[in-house]
Amino acid sequence: LGPLKPIHDALQKVEKMAYDRLWDEFYAKKEANNRNYKLPQIKGDFETDVTTSLVSLLYVQAKGFTPIVEVDTKKDAMQLLNCVNNYNWELKLSDEEVESFY
Repeated sequence: LGPLKPIHDALQKVEKMAYDRLWDEFYAKKEANNRNYKLPQIKGDFETDVTTSLVSLLYVQAKGFTPIVEVDTKKDAMQLLNCVNNYNWELKLSDEEVESFY
């Protein structure tokens, strides 16, 4: 598995970048909504799970392909659904995150 370590390291780096970006966006939106009485308040904490598996699926999708993977568990199925679900716009890699693989 040694030759694959650079790929795994890149996935971990992008995973952290994506998690931090989504966390910042969530709390900025929460703070803005909670200051504006006309908008519904956002309660709770950031609960989006970003994993290296999800990052790899999102990378394939960002390149214009549909990932076809084996699904063994409910967690695998949920990650695949989060990746290909067009309605969940926040779970997409930014251009900077896609570029960091090079």
